[in-house]
Amino acid sequence: MTVAPSGAALSNAALKYAVIDAAGDPSLDCGPPVVSSDSEAKQRADANAAVTQLGSDPPTLSAIEGRLHITPGTPFTDSQATSIYLELLKLQKIQLAPSGTTFHFSYRVLAQGATHDVQGSTTTAGTVTVDKVGPSQVFRCPICLARGTLIATPVGPVRVEKVFVGMAVYTTDARMKRVATTVLRIGSTRVSSIHRMLTIGLSDGRSVTASPNHPAAGGTPLESLHAGDSLDGAVITTIASEPYHADRTYDLLPAGSTGTYWADGVLLRSTLRD
Repeated sequence: MTVAPSGAALSNAALKYAVIDAAGDPSLDCGPPVVSSDSEAKQRADANAAVTQLGSDPPTLSAIEGRLHITPGTPFTDSQATSIYLELLKLQKIQLAPSGTTFHFSYRVLAQGATHDVQGSTTTAGTVTVDKVGPSQVFRCPICLARGTLIATPVGPVRVEKVFVGMAVYTTDARMKRVATTVLRIGSTRVSSIHRMLTIGLSDGRSVTASPNHPAAGGTPLESLHAGDSLDGAVITTIASEPYHADRTYDLLPAGSTGTYWADGVLLRSTLRD
């Protein structure tokens, strides 16, 4: 498939938009998460900082402004700054590798709840050729724990990435009593450089970091919780959305009826249950 616009050589950002129009939006791997009231100020600050940095890259800023129908030279509202930030994240997911008079691209597209890989090329004028479209796959967000999270075991805390099938860990039984069991499954999900995690602080000093839609012990996604809510017998005092600096998230499934375990001292539920 080839899409051929008219005109002279385009900027790098404009070329990426030509690719997006021809091949589809890149998957952002569930990041950034939906903004909650507790992290809204931080998200605005990130967006405003990114927009300020774009001032040194006029071609990219101009391409994004055109995409969003923003009048150049006018002050940005908070909403516009956030939209610009999200467009910048989208453009950063597409890399154009020069090869003679063309640029090659290869990235993952998200469309209608599924992802597929695409490969192709574009000329400097934005004539895009899609050479290969991979099979569709159901889109699943990373919903696991941060690297280094300590899992409660009968021999003491163990880093989640060191947990293995057959290892003894603590879970809860049907009456929510702590019991020792063994690990049935382990899982690890690769995440993008823009994946963000939630760090939840509790009134008794505990805190845990996990993906926004990881379930609490009762099944409620962590991103649905707010300051003042209860989590594992304590009151939530802080919820912060933060960049994640590792390349994978992790999870485990203990044997038993509940699928629960303690992560950094906080009772959560596994995402690996059938």
